[in-house]
Amino acid sequence: MTQISDLPVEILAEIFIHCLPQEVDEGLRAHIFSTSHTSTSVVLSKICRSWRDISLTTPRLWSTLYLNLDSSPTKSEKKFNSIVDRWIGRARLLPLSVIIGAVDNLDYRCTPLMNSIISRSAHRLCSLQILSSDDFFPKLKCVGPFPALEMVTLSWVGPPHNHTIQLFGDAPQLREIRLEDYAVDSFFVLPWHNLTTFTGEISSLDIFRLAPGLIKASGFDYLRGTLLLRP
Repeated sequence: MTQISDLPVEILAEIFIHCLPQEVDEGLRAHIFSTSHTSTSVVLSKICRSWRDISLTTPRLWSTLYLNLDSSPTKSEKKFNSIVDRWIGRARLLPLSVIIGAVDNLDYRCTPLMNSIISRSAHRLCSLQILSSDDFFPKLKCVGPFPALEMVTLSWVGPPHNHTIQLFGDAPQLREIRLEDYAVDSFFVLPWHNLTTFTGEISSLDIFRLAPGLIKASGFDYLRGTLLLRP
């Protein structure tokens, strides 16, 4: 019987990749991980020397960065930044997906830290997912440029304030936006003219004027409820 240690390196690398969480379509909360020893990529690198060599030389294992800032104290900001830089470096030249969660740890240091992470990876970002509260989103600085960004998911936890937030103005490849929980299209000034796919709560039919290239859209319950409330 063939032992796992006898498998070719290429097959082991593919097995490792299939161990990664499949975050798409399952919501942000279940898939935000810390860059600590609990993340899948790091766990695989700690099993034995040969597995570590394979994991560290398989860029796809590191092309998605999971950041749970609620469990990563900002008092160790220097160490945290070092971990992030090593992670991004292991992805080599691959496009990056970044998933950030920060709901309970929004002190004065958390916002600059999150903005710094986004800024440092901006030129390679193909996907960005953020789960946070309305205290953070107005402070989010995503002006770009984001030359490779194709998909953005914003999950807004808790009832929002009356903010209008401008994001991703310089993202020529942005085609898909997902707004989850309390996030509604009217809260954001986005490059709608680029979009082909929108998922979220639609507050006005104006979205179809702003995004003439939309092919797929969902989230009409909010609009339907608004229309029903009108006298």
